[in-house]
Amino acid sequence: MTSDTNKKIPWGKIAKIAGGILTVVSIIFVIRYFIQMDIDFSLLLNPQIILSIILSGATTSFALFLLACGWKTILGMFSTQPIPTATVVEIYGQANLSKYVPGNFMHYAMRNILGKKYDLSQKHMLISSILELMLVVLAGIVLVAAFAWNGLIATIRQTLAEGILKKEWIVLLVIAAVIVVIALLVYMKKKGYLSSLRRKSIVATFSIYAASLFVNSIAFFITLLFIDAQAALQAPFTICGFFLISWLVGTLVPGAPGGLGIREYVMLLLLAQFFSETDIALVLIVSRLGSVLGDVLMYLVALLLKKNTANKEKLLGDIKVL
Repeated sequence: MTSDTNKKIPWGKIAKIAGGILTVVSIIFVIRYFIQMDIDFSLLLNPQIILSIILSGATTSFALFLLACGWKTILGMFSTQPIPTATVVEIYGQANLSKYVPGNFMHYAMRNILGKKYDLSQKHMLISSILELMLVVLAGIVLVAAFAWNGLIATIRQTLAEGILKKEWIVLLVIAAVIVVIALLVYMKKKGYLSSLRRKSIVATFSIYAASLFVNSIAFFITLLFIDAQAALQAPFTICGFFLISWLVGTLVPGAPGGLGIREYVMLLLLAQFFSETDIALVLIVSRLGSVLGDVLMYLVALLLKKNTANKEKLLGDIKVL
């Protein structure tokens, strides 16, 4: 007879619930901030703002394409047969929108669901997604250190002094991150996945992800240039690094749809030293619209590839019948 004390603690479910609560709190904070700023939303109809959203969306979609290419490289290390880029982009683009509903990690599960159509190994897709997340986070940390190390340290000291951030939180976060990475590496070694990794492929994938994150930060910086170019040009690399911090935090918090609320909250804290409160609010709205547009554009590309694949399969079927 199994007692209740022997039941496994559903840490994944707890993390998702906690992330969901944090997301709701962050969204409420951001909405309250927007209300206090009394933003004139008619500014979104300004031709310059519309152009910045379009450019940001196009740049974001290209960054997503690079992410798909990186995932393809990882999949290639485990697969015995070559996987067409069109197939990977189709799966990646369709699954990407799932990060908005119901949570921030749903798109990883959706990849496995869509991958069944092409008989891709579920285990290989799962481990590839885990490796992708690890390499993306590592690439983000490297870029942040390169772009905004001094600014990050100064901001951390300021938030600690103001009581916004606690030292204990930072220590716990670092410990949790180390435990997760070690656990994943142990799991991969136990399952024999580490032996499949190739140094050149890992380096190539890391470079692709770093390029994708850099392009993503450029998309954000484009928005800033249209809103307040003078302030944006004060410290372009630091600002791009701050964006990457907010992007990484929004990506890692479970239950946050597309990082919604979390990313904006972090940006509110980091951009305060460069922009006025009204401009920050406008930047957050415009950049989020550009991000969503980029996701939609990537999805449309995936649908076109899906339609093209279906047409090819139909053509091959007709040829066989003849």
